[in-house]
Amino acid sequence: MLQPRRPQHPFQRRIDLWQQAVQPVRDPGGLAGQDHRTRRLSRAAVEERLRRVLSFHSRVGEAEAMAVAVRLTAARLAGDDPEAFPPAPHVWSAWLCGEYAPAHRRQVLEEFARDFLAEQDADGHPAPPR
Repeated sequence: MLQPRRPQHPFQRRIDLWQQAVQPVRDPGGLAGQDHRTRRLSRAAVEERLRRVLSFHSRVGEAEAMAVAVRLTAARLAGDDPEAFPPAPHVWSAWLCGEYAPAHRRQVLEEFARDFLAEQDADGHPAPPR
């Protein structure tokens, strides 16, 4: 007897793209591995016209490396194909961990939720208000 087909979740295509973007990379790891994963994720985000992507990591060091790789990769991709990718200053990234003060976590999450980018310091963190 045939089982009725379950309806596909409306975000299933995006979930599938995400799973493809984060597949394990067979390389030495570190920033090179993060750059490769970030390139795949950036391409998937552009193809799906995503404005925000939130990623979770099991290790704090991986989250920090991903935040750095996002900024570097955004600059490279925009330079390679400015028609497809946003200019690097329009791409924001940050990382959080539970050891940060609640006020800092709130500030970063509020920045993530905004529709515009605030001024950033040299490390990509929100600049203090003037």
